[in-house]
Amino acid sequence: LEKVPEQLTVSLTQTDCILFVESCLAMALNAKKGIYNPDSLCATIQKLRYRGGKVDGYASRIHYTSEWIRQGEGRGIFREITDVLSAENLSGQRFSFMSTHTGSYKQLKENPAEIARIVEMEKNLNKFTDYFVIPKADVRKMEHLLKDGDILGFNSTVEGLDIAHVALVYHKENGEVGFIHASQADGKVVIDEKSIHDYVNARKSNDGIRIVRVNR
Repeated sequence: LEKVPEQLTVSLTQTDCILFVESCLAMALNAKKGIYNPDSLCATIQKLRYRGGKVDGYASRIHYTSEWIRQGEGRGIFREITDVLSAENLSGQRFSFMSTHTGSYKQLKENPAEIARIVEMEKNLNKFTDYFVIPKADVRKMEHLLKDGDILGFNSTVEGLDIAHVALVYHKENGEVGFIHASQADGKVVIDEKSIHDYVNARKSNDGIRIVRVNR
């Protein structure tokens, strides 16, 4: 995605975790309407990826998954159901990672205007206190309530960051509740060998999960 100037980029052969979920969601939304052409797919992805669906510089792209969720909920595409599934309130959740790590983003280096827009975006997200997480200790006892195609977010333990990784829930043939994701370790999209609870409990970078359910 890292094109300068900012532009919509869509690839079905190269992906990361959020782009994989985003592309699958866009295909499903279009298929529900009986639409199957590439231009419409790109248009749907743009509406998901950019604030208000408009490409207007790097800061117009939605970088925090929590904002991506809020926009999708506002459009009636899906709803986050974390708060009804054995959840704890994340009233202390703060967004600051991008503005405190500007050197990690080439679009923000020596670009005070874009940094200012990122800071403003983070301030807006910090106004909300209705962020919830299912703690890793509770995942096993509630994962049977998840459905195939639910969007799964692995909550981050990194200061200033909300969600570290996203995937799609998938019930395996052996009865385990697993997930499909773009795996950085495998370099491709895979059905992960681990169940959800095994994966999240094996990683120090995650302290729980968030769940989004697409409206059908």
